[in-house]
Parts: sequence; C-alpha cells; structure tokens
Amino acid sequence: MVSLFSRYQKKIAHWSSTDQLPQDIATMPGMTSYQERECLYRAARTVEPIGQIVDLGSWLGSLTASLAAGVTANPALAGTGTKVYAYDTFLWHDWMAPMAMRYSITGYSNGDSFLPAFHTQTAKWANLIEVRAGDVASFPWDGQSISILVIDAMKDEITAKSIVTNFFPSLIAGKSLVFQQDFAHFYTSWIHLIWWRIRDNLELIEDLADSGGSLYRYTRAIPASSYDEILDFQSAGDEEWNDAFAHSRSLVRPEKIHMVAAAEVMRFLHGKRGEDAAAAAARHRAEGHWGPEIELAMATPEWKAFAEEHWTPTATR
Repeated sequence: MVSLFSRYQKKIAHWSSTDQLPQDIATMPGMTSYQERECLYRAARTVEPIGQIVDLGSWLGSLTASLAAGVTANPALAGTGTKVYAYDTFLWHDWMAPMAMRYSITGYSNGDSFLPAFHTQTAKWANLIEVRAGDVASFPWDGQSISILVIDAMKDEITAKSIVTNFFPSLIAGKSLVFQQDFAHFYTSWIHLIWWRIRDNLELIEDLADSGGSLYRYTRAIPASSYDEILDFQSAGDEEWNDAFAHSRSLVRPEKIHMVAAAEVMRFLHGKRGEDAAAAAARHRAEGHWGPEIELAMATPEWKAFAEEHWTPTATR
C-alpha cells in the first residue's frame, strides 16, 4: 500500500521555499530543530491575513521568534495587527537543565520563572508577541480567528482535550495551518487517536525530517456537535486504536515509523496493560519498527511497573 506520506511528497516539494531562515533564528537556543524553525518561518512568511498566530508551548521562544520573523517578512500581513500569542507556564523544570546547559543557560531551580529569558531571546520581535503565561488548559482563547496553530503542549490527555476544545473552533477551514510538534513523540499516544478522529479535517502538508513534528492544513470545519465524541477517549476500543496508529504510520517518513510504534507501546502502558505493551513492542521489533523512541518507552516507570516482567529481552531484534 502506498503511504499517505508518499502521496504527499509532491505537495511537500511544492510547499518548500527558497526563503532563507534568518541566522539569528537558526542559532537561537531552544529544543527545536532547524527544520522546525524553517517550516514555521516559511508558514508565517506565506500565510494569508486571516487571523492570529498561536504558539502553544513556547519555552525560550525559538518557534515564537521563527513565526514572528515570518510575520515581519510577509508583506500581506503589514498593517493587519497579526501577532504571535505565546503560551507557556514559563516555569522551570529540572529536566530542562541538560538542554539549557548546551547554550550556557544555568542558574534556574525547579519552579523558577524563566519568562525574563524568553523576553530576552525574543526582544527583537517584542512588538509582535503577546505572552500568555500560565497553564494552557486553563487559558480560554478569545475567539479570534487563528491562521497558524502550533502545538507543543499536548503532554497529557487533559491538556490535549482543552487545546482541541479551545483553539480548533477558531481555525478557518481551507486556510489555517496546524503544526503538531509531538506527532511522533513516544509518550503522547492520545494525539494519534485525536488525529484519526479528525482525519477528514486535516490534510498533511509536510512531515518534517529530523523532527517529531508535522504540518497540516485544516481543510474542513469540525462540527460543534462532534467535539465531545472526538475527545471521548474512553469510547475507543483496541480496533479503533489500531486503525489510529496505522493511519499515523502512513503519514510519517519511513525513518519515523518506529516513533509511532513507540507511542502505541506507550498507549498500553498508560492504560496499565503491561502484557499488551510487551506484546506490541515484540511485534514492532519483529516487523523492524525499532529505534530510540521504543527504548525511551521501555525506560519509563510505567514499563518497569507493568511490562518488564512480560518482556523477553534476549530475543533477536
């Protein structure tokens, strides 16, 4: 079967641009890749003036700045009042330290605000950025139309549901872009069920290399009456979950299939179904869908608690 990714390769080529990512964006500290920054700079550089731009999960602002730089370079947005709304708690967690140390960013303790560092990093585009500091799950959107929605905040089911409920109704069918940064992250298995259930509302534009992210166009409005059903995760049986992960594997580049496979393993771990998690890992191992993301899933406390006793580590990959 030809994957959806293969079918969209021509669209990816069409979407690609010769626009050069500004050097100050390329070298900015952050957890994001060059490809991600280039993709979102290009998106903002070419987007129509149909609404605001929202960045959920900004950290130090590398993607916020990429978007703001794109707005600056887009003549169609001049005088439209288009801004980038940057959402984050802006509170430090110890797991951030190793990445921050690569850029000589030190001195923060768990719970400290790093909002001043965000302001410093994005000062060049301060007039285009509106900061929303706090938990995105408790921040209602004001209803303005959204031209680009960047999502790096679906780290748990509650926040994922809140993002879909609060922000997706403001997307413009046929126009708006959605960037899902954690599409191929091992932990966020619920994203695949959501994307499966809204597969008729999103069209893949680009699955990024060297990234967990992918870019979509919002092609068809989600009926208001459908949100509760879309976000009722408890109603999903194993067959629907299987369909969801199969669909996701068809969207990503071949080298990222193991990342989606890891999310499938993690789905069982979230449900405390250790024997099924081990069986899924063994199946993907046999099918050649193995990589660092599955090993990350196997390093979680959930794996050790529920699946380790069911795993055969000596089997040949």
